[in-house]
Amino acid sequence: MPFYVCDLAAEVGRVVMSSKSTSKGKRKRKQDGPDPCPPSTGHQSSSRTRTLRQRKDIDYNENISTTKVQAISETNIGETVHILKTEKVRKVEENTSKKKERKSKNSSTVKDEKLKVTNQTETAAEIDRKRCMKSSDEDQIQNNQEKHLLDQSDQLQNKLESDYISPTLMPFSPNFNERTKFPLFQPSVPHFTNTNNFINHILQRSLGNNSSVKKSVHQQIIDRVTDLELYRTGSPFERRVTAIEWHPSWPHIVAVGDKGGEIILWDINNVSNDYFIPGMGPGGSIQAMKFWPRDDRRVVTASIDGTVTLQDFEGKHRQIILDTMNCHDFWYCSLDVNKRRSLLVAGENSGKLALTSLEGKKVFEARLHKGKITHCEFSPREDWLLCTASIDHTVQFWDLRMLKDRKSTLQTINHEKGVNSAYFSLTDSCRLLTTDQHSAIKVFSAPLWELETTIVHPHRQFQHLTPIKAHWHPLQDLIVVGRYPDPNFPGFTTREPRSIDFFEASTGKLVYQLYDPAAPGIVSLNKFNSQGDVLCSGMGRSILIWTDKHIIASKKDSLMTDMKKSALGQANYPRSRSSANRSRPSNPTKVKKESKDKTSAQKVKMKMKNSKK
Repeated sequence: MPFYVCDLAAEVGRVVMSSKSTSKGKRKRKQDGPDPCPPSTGHQSSSRTRTLRQRKDIDYNENISTTKVQAISETNIGETVHILKTEKVRKVEENTSKKKERKSKNSSTVKDEKLKVTNQTETAAEIDRKRCMKSSDEDQIQNNQEKHLLDQSDQLQNKLESDYISPTLMPFSPNFNERTKFPLFQPSVPHFTNTNNFINHILQRSLGNNSSVKKSVHQQIIDRVTDLELYRTGSPFERRVTAIEWHPSWPHIVAVGDKGGEIILWDINNVSNDYFIPGMGPGGSIQAMKFWPRDDRRVVTASIDGTVTLQDFEGKHRQIILDTMNCHDFWYCSLDVNKRRSLLVAGENSGKLALTSLEGKKVFEARLHKGKITHCEFSPREDWLLCTASIDHTVQFWDLRMLKDRKSTLQTINHEKGVNSAYFSLTDSCRLLTTDQHSAIKVFSAPLWELETTIVHPHRQFQHLTPIKAHWHPLQDLIVVGRYPDPNFPGFTTREPRSIDFFEASTGKLVYQLYDPAAPGIVSLNKFNSQGDVLCSGMGRSILIWTDKHIIASKKDSLMTDMKKSALGQANYPRSRSSANRSRPSNPTKVKKESKDKTSAQKVKMKMKNSKK
């Protein structure tokens, strides 16, 4: 008999007979009588009796188990063996099946991982191949564009050198139905409508631009800047120039305002096509000016008289949009218009900011700065983004959708001095140019508006001088700013010119200094037209127009004859409302006829006297 069968029989006998042994032992004790060794009261006697009883039970159980094992039949042993064998076989089969399942699972996972890796490598290879194809195609397109640009620029330069023909510019007319033909280089304002996200635009600019095309265009724009010369000057005002704004549709027409509230609409190509709005004199200084987006024959101005006024150049319509009702203590210092959201924003000297609709309904008003808001501007790329600058040494960004109070600012940029201006770049609006009131010009880059460049430049603040403000070139990130030489500034020279300086925004390098001995004053304001070929500057009471020297050579004679005929800047423009000439003469030719009649009458009188003698 196998050994495991004997062990099983012994175990079964012990389990079966253990219960019977206890009952039989109890019956035997009852028949035999009382225990011969009764338990005593002491601790030792009780322990001895327990041990004796345990030994008797063990011996009795062993005898019963041996007799039971002998009595088990061979048939019962065979059945138990068969049951044990089937159970062991079942367990072994279960274990083997589980192992097989585990192995199959592990193998399937390994295969899946291998397939994934191979698929990933294949997809990566395909992606790289497609990228290479795209990059090669894009390089070909960019090279073709570069060649086309260079060919066009060479043709334009050859035309200018051979014929000295200026680009055709339409005369100014109040209908505004026709538009001028723009030259080769145009501002990238239509690009704003394609992607209005800073991050998306910066990513596209970093991936898609070709450095060679950038360099060629950049150098051509610098060459055009170096070719600028003084083209036309005029002094139609009694007080200094405080605001300059180019017409959005007509790049040869500029509006200029002065400290007395007077505004002139100047056509740089046609002297006889100028419009003039008289001002109120002292207390009517125009701090900011914009063309009205719904009617570009009107301008909206922010003035020291405490009003934001919409008016046309014919003097027929005048509408007050905002009024502080106390111009001695509160007045407006800055202004901007948002055409997409139909909003107008104006900043006060007390730090308040007011938002109104273009219909004149006030939307928001709260004190957002501790001091005067010198500049406020909407981002041309993100129409919900507003930037404000103040003399409290801060520049702040605001979201129009979450504007509640001073705590709702998106970001604050601190400066060492008060800030005169904060302009978004005209190329892609991804840079911000700030000018403080002493000697710092700073450039900040989107989207986090981190400091990119700091330019140390002399332009300190002076009470009787229009604050100097740096501005952008419309076609390239070049900075244009007037210089106010300072003896305490490092590098000062005794005969340092009061020039107009051009800097690169990315490096802060001085590219060019524009100066003419005929205009020796301090140039506070400088602004290019939308094409970047004409620069308007404000120097004291004078207006300066700078343009290409080749165009000047072809137009100089005709301009001089026109200026002599119209007598620009002398008797044709009235001064202020407080002066004697409050109304402008309807036709300048009438003035000339009256002067001729006076001279003829004097000649007749002289003849009469001579005849009497």
